[in-house]
Amino acid sequence: MLRGVERFRPHAFAAAGVLILAGFGAGPAHSDDAASSDVPASVLKGKKVAYVACSDLNRWCREFRKAVVGALEAKGVIVTDLQDPYGPVLQAQHLDQAIAQKPDLIALLPTNTRSVIPSLHRAKAAGIPVGNLVGPMVPESQDY
Repeated sequence: MLRGVERFRPHAFAAAGVLILAGFGAGPAHSDDAASSDVPASVLKGKKVAYVACSDLNRWCREFRKAVVGALEAKGVIVTDLQDPYGPVLQAQHLDQAIAQKPDLIALLPTNTRSVIPSLHRAKAAGIPVGNLVGPMVPESQDY
């Protein structure tokens, strides 16, 4: 039943590793092997990540969240999990909430790529990197 999700799981871990490496500058930001993107927990422990994505009501979102958030928490990362049921207005509110918390990184799975642009501006102004977990974004968001 979850074959597509199971095939995607290694890519989710790789995405988490790349996101962590790129966001925290812990090493090379790419890898051909998901396992080689393993970052020592000592580098990540205590870092704060706001995970802003679709809700667990959707099976794909639930499995993706388990993979990404689970990998981060296993390394000692403090994750704020902000979910929305594909609601751009609620996701914009969650992004504003995340920015106010000043995490080290916002991991974003945008519900609507255009509706998050104002929040991307605010995150950039606050000096908070945003990692897009799914793509591509719209041209207006290329600078973020």
